[in-house]
Amino acid sequence: TLHRTTPHHTTLATTIAHTYLNGTNPTNPHTHTTPHTHTNLPTYPFQHQRHWLNRTGGDHPLLTSTVDLAAGSTVHSGRVAGHLHPWSSDHVIQGTALMPGTALLDLALHTGRTVEELTLDTPLPLDTAAELQVVVDGTNVTVHARLDGEWTQHASGTLSDRELPPTVLARPPDAVPLDVEDIYPNLAELGYRYGKTFQGLRAAWRAGEDLYAEVELPEDPGYGIHPALLDAALHVLAVDAAQPRIPFAWSGVRLHRRGATALRVRLSPSGTDTVSLVATDPAGAAVLTVESLVLRQPGAGAPEPVFRVEWRPVPEGAGAVAGHWTVIGPQWAAEALGAREHHEFRDAKSVLDVLRTALAADTRVLVATGGAVAVHPGEEIDPDQAAVWGLVRSAQAEHPDRLVLVDTDRASADALAATVAGGEPQAALRDGTAFVPRLTRLPVSGGQSPALGTVLLTGATGAIGKALARHLATAHDVRRLVLVSRRGPEAPGAQELLAELGPVAELVACDVGDRAALAEVLAEAEPDTVVHAAGVLADATVETLTTDAFDAVWTPKAEAARHLHELTRDRQLTAFVLFSSVAATVGSAGQANYAAANAYLDGLAQHRHAAGLPATALAWGLWDEAGGMNESARTGGVLVPMPTGAALAAFDAALHRADPVLMPARLNPAALRGRPAGDVPAVLRSLVRTGSPADRVAPVLRDRTPDGLAVLVLDTVAEVLGHSSGHHLDRDQAFRDLGFDSLTSVELRNRIGAATGLRLPATVVFDHPTPAALTAHLVAELIPAQAGPGDATSEPAGIADRISAADAAELFDFIDRELGRSATGGDRV
Repeated sequence: TLHRTTPHHTTLATTIAHTYLNGTNPTNPHTHTTPHTHTNLPTYPFQHQRHWLNRTGGDHPLLTSTVDLAAGSTVHSGRVAGHLHPWSSDHVIQGTALMPGTALLDLALHTGRTVEELTLDTPLPLDTAAELQVVVDGTNVTVHARLDGEWTQHASGTLSDRELPPTVLARPPDAVPLDVEDIYPNLAELGYRYGKTFQGLRAAWRAGEDLYAEVELPEDPGYGIHPALLDAALHVLAVDAAQPRIPFAWSGVRLHRRGATALRVRLSPSGTDTVSLVATDPAGAAVLTVESLVLRQPGAGAPEPVFRVEWRPVPEGAGAVAGHWTVIGPQWAAEALGAREHHEFRDAKSVLDVLRTALAADTRVLVATGGAVAVHPGEEIDPDQAAVWGLVRSAQAEHPDRLVLVDTDRASADALAATVAGGEPQAALRDGTAFVPRLTRLPVSGGQSPALGTVLLTGATGAIGKALARHLATAHDVRRLVLVSRRGPEAPGAQELLAELGPVAELVACDVGDRAALAEVLAEAEPDTVVHAAGVLADATVETLTTDAFDAVWTPKAEAARHLHELTRDRQLTAFVLFSSVAATVGSAGQANYAAANAYLDGLAQHRHAAGLPATALAWGLWDEAGGMNESARTGGVLVPMPTGAALAAFDAALHRADPVLMPARLNPAALRGRPAGDVPAVLRSLVRTGSPADRVAPVLRDRTPDGLAVLVLDTVAEVLGHSSGHHLDRDQAFRDLGFDSLTSVELRNRIGAATGLRLPATVVFDHPTPAALTAHLVAELIPAQAGPGDATSEPAGIADRISAADAAELFDFIDRELGRSATGGDRV
């Protein structure tokens, strides 16, 4: 069918007609084609009439035709492609563009009926165009797709004609606004990359357990409910979630109005990983009702996050170093800083001795190391110096405003003072240039796992050791598995483990900290691969950490690693894997000994790597494994437990990489979001946007209200205890009864101090033993004009004198007796 639209088009149409009907081209008479029957063309203009077939059921952008089959079922057909539907490439989960679950729901809603149930069976990747079929057979509905092969079912469910009455949606006046400014960059760090179309969340609130949101779409969609609009309505669930979740099963879904481009939404929890949803347009007209939506994390096949520390150059600091300083390090570093006191050190244990004294004085402390970190690949590392970084990082977690850590050499002496003045708590100097550590996520790598031959595994009868032993025996080409633990066959569950693993495994009792005993085991085993997963915890703050507690953790972790390295370095090993901990990289309050030992492992792996020896240190986060280090992790909610199966997959993936130190961990940026920069571990500052103390407390101080400070205290108490909100806490309940111990008391002190800019003593929770008493103290410090006689807190006679006369160790001992000691021991990674 030819249409005349312009004179040019008329000429073109006439040319085509002459050529194919008359065999000649009027614009070139010498051109001939095969002659056909001559047909006279009309002398009037072409009539504007369409002769294309009208599509049936074509009122959905993805479904272009509908066929009613003889058996009574109906098939809606169509396709989805990036060039036809640009939004389809804006939904990327863990590196793959996937059809959102909201799109599959919209296909089912296209039937015009209530979706009683719709379960998402298989993810639909959208890296290429896909044919679609929605089959309705009575009350059953299925959604199939075909990329380039056979059809695959991606969703199935049931329909009904049940009417769901629309719900009036009104946000309570006391709903608390939520910060959504950085939600999409934060989601991208977790592998959820939403393009512009899906970035529709504009505002969010919390009222009790309910969440409220306002979402918009950048353009008129033409869908029943646009997949990106409904998906954005669910993003509010990720505002304070450790790990985002995606739709899995819908129940009781009714579309009241089509084509909305903006929604007001209420999400209400109705069970574990289950919510209900009500959506209206901005005018209040009902759009969608969802009685139940079950959410889940992406499938087990999704890659687990693996991170690495990168060192990034920073501009030279400005200004002079102020205050009184103690330097722990070489003499020239003290001279460069103009420090009053200077102490040399040999190792992490000797640094600990000086720290105890320095932290009791009113000075700031610079710890200057040399060769502790590898700023550039292949740098020679001293593992003993690396251990100092682990210890001091944990001390910084307990005293964030007191300690600075710099790795440098004599050639960079002139830049040391400017680097310290720059305000970074951790830095490294190379040729006068300052670098700071930042965590970066690595792309997923794959490949063939190496054949492991004979594997020697330490810590084999701990919870994680047992899981790893099973994995090595079943998923790797292991001919012989030598399992080593302190009690060996006498350990709980040891015989059951051997029976499960079969003849490939044998269990040996050995204290891996005993070099001679370990040498005998290695000589008999002659391993091709060494996996060192032994370890012990003995938590204590820096002030109360004894030499015995330090050695109890250091020996089975760091000293044993040194023995394994020295006793096997002349063997041609396939792999040398050290189970380290995120505590060494991030810093973990109350675990300076554990962090130091694991930092030694990280340094040892880098030392071996530089020497051309195989080595991989895995700085693990939390494992979701009973008996692991979960109970004693002191990272302020930054970590999320990783399922054991996922952790073992991350172990396999690490064997494919050449990096000497990797961090397989699930991080929770939401736990850091909005915190002052000083309250966020330095290495994690690349993952979240931080605020200043003034940003957080400014609204409180601007209004000069004690109630505002009370909210700050209760919310901070809730954060430390892992609650979502502090509104339900009793202001007059003792911190001890709320669940505080000596370590969480320090964490509360740090957060309140960072938020208010006050330097609070480590005993502040004991001095003011309830949220109300602590609030009164803050009021007196920050709003003195409004602090009345009733705001002061009284202390039992003699307590104040005892506190003023006690040193730091005595104070922490007293807190432990009052609040309950948190230190635990036992086999740990």
